[in-house]
Amino acid sequence: MPEPLPIPSDAELARYLSGSASHAEAQAIERWLDAAPEHRQRLEDLRLVLDATEPPRMVWDAGTSWHRLVERLEPARRPEVVREAPTPAARRFASTGRLSGWVGRALLAAGLAGLVVTGWYVERRAAGAVGHVASAGPVSERRTGRGERVSFRLADGTGVMLGPVSRLVYSADYGHRTREVQLEGDGYFEVVHDASRPFVVRTATAQVRDLGTRFALRARPRDGGLDVVVAEGSVALGHAASRDSLVLTRGDFARLPAAGRAVVRRNVNVERYLGWTRGELVFERTPLPAVVEELERWYDVDIQLASRDLESRLLTGTFRDKPIPDVLTLIASSLDLTVSRSGQRYLLADR
Repeated sequence: MPEPLPIPSDAELARYLSGSASHAEAQAIERWLDAAPEHRQRLEDLRLVLDATEPPRMVWDAGTSWHRLVERLEPARRPEVVREAPTPAARRFASTGRLSGWVGRALLAAGLAGLVVTGWYVERRAAGAVGHVASAGPVSERRTGRGERVSFRLADGTGVMLGPVSRLVYSADYGHRTREVQLEGDGYFEVVHDASRPFVVRTATAQVRDLGTRFALRARPRDGGLDVVVAEGSVALGHAASRDSLVLTRGDFARLPAAGRAVVRRNVNVERYLGWTRGELVFERTPLPAVVEELERWYDVDIQLASRDLESRLLTGTFRDKPIPDVLTLIASSLDLTVSRSGQRYLLADR
């Protein structure tokens, strides 16, 4: 007699819906869903309540406090929005002003356990095309600010994670005819492959075409270039204005400048480049100004270097789940610096 399947907790189901479940966890939940119709109904109940919070849609991460979670779920404190054809769950939510039953407990558990992402984001729709997205109609946008990350799935099931200070734009009818998105900032993609409708990520100067893969991109407006690392499968990388492309496979890292040829490294440590998707900041002989830029994005603080002499210092280290004062104290100790603080402003200086 086969052993009964373990029953997923409310927190695990919320993580599955948010797209932040691990591969093994998602497989276990899908086996449980296939075991009985009422299991899928339980998941659908949670999905309806999550849908009732859009727009705006809010998600939280481990760093978000219980107090902030309650504030975000409090209807009286949310911006007033106008919706078309609200779902039954949305109407129930609006009329009661609170979540009930196991669904409410699941969402609260998700906030306490840090299942989804830091801060909150708003999905916006606007007329006309934005950037290079091929669309003659409305577009959707997902955006994060400093100190925020977000995970979600596109209409075709493709999983996306945006890092802090990042933006993804795509047509409102994404997946019907084309699958193109526009990225600014940091993005990680687990693509559902469809040879008839290739998945394309465009940046200000380049494009990446999926050939069946998991990959991460960094497209920072300041330098106009693009970094790509392939965790699985392959991608085709090229400049936006060129038909030429370079095929990258698992373990490849490429840096494509705004103009010029790509620099490729083979068999890199992919986990180093994907550390941010796990909430880790990974530095490997990184110049101090670049370290400061990342810390400001992740912690929503301002950090200054006391002199330009410090710009040549290189840092190697990994930080996870540490408050910014502790991170800066460790950096200062490692690089023989001092750190001082005034509110949300920090100063790194030579000893």
